[in-house]
Amino acid sequence: MGDIAERRESEIKAREAIDSGQSKRFQRFKEIRNMIEEEYRELDHRQISYLAALSVTGKVIESARIAGITRDMVQAWRKGKYKNLLGYNPSELFTQLEEVADQHFDEMLLDEVDRRALEGVKEDVFYQGQKVGEKTKYSDNLLMFRVKARMPEYKDSTPGININSEGNGDVNISFELPEMNKSLEEAEVIEVDYEDELE
Repeated sequence: MGDIAERRESEIKAREAIDSGQSKRFQRFKEIRNMIEEEYRELDHRQISYLAALSVTGKVIESARIAGITRDMVQAWRKGKYKNLLGYNPSELFTQLEEVADQHFDEMLLDEVDRRALEGVKEDVFYQGQKVGEKTKYSDNLLMFRVKARMPEYKDSTPGININSEGNGDVNISFELPEMNKSLEEAEVIEVDYEDELE
């Protein structure tokens, strides 16, 4: 009975921490938690809640809080110093699933990058204080980030800083060091007469 109450409590904490009203992260949290529960019976509900939360937050401390545990307990699970409520000590499985949860979070981030870059984000259009419509705003910077991440041939060959100038596209400022191909013998020697400068 305690498990059910604690499970409900972790769900309430997850909803508070994750659900922003428009986000699908809380739904994803519940789906992942249910999937882990069905597949890994040797994990207890706190471990399952922690792993599900980690997969949608990417944050250890917040995920531990959602699961109703401390960060120290997470460390103990990783090192195999603490048995779960069923008496198992699944430290190897736990650390593997923690890595999978991190990968889930990375994929979620990339999904969001793709959505903003390819599908765009709806924004309200106002005129004289009144909403008159909507427009879709795309992110060229995020799209370029994805292209460069997937296709190394599009990475910059010279170090630079990208400055986004609103409405005018991107301005790429590149810095290059001059070639230092002269030896010390070929270098010009400039003699300075300090006595002349002092007069």
